[in-house]
Amino acid sequence: MYVLTGYATPIQLENLSQIEEKVLGDYRAMFKEDQAAIRRLTSTLAEHSAAQNGKNKLRPPNS
Repeated sequence: MYVLTGYATPIQLENLSQIEEKVLGDYRAMFKEDQAAIRRLTSTLAEHSAAQNGKNKLRPPNS
């Protein structure tokens, strides 16, 4: 919703999957420096995925 409205919508904890809860719990147990490394990693991976998704949309369906 942030992209559409400019306002961040908090995620309700009851809407998290078990995997998301595990990842969040593990993240919270880490040292601050490790948390920063995870944020950098996930940002880079998300950017890469977004770039790949954009490229996939431009390809003809049979390639």
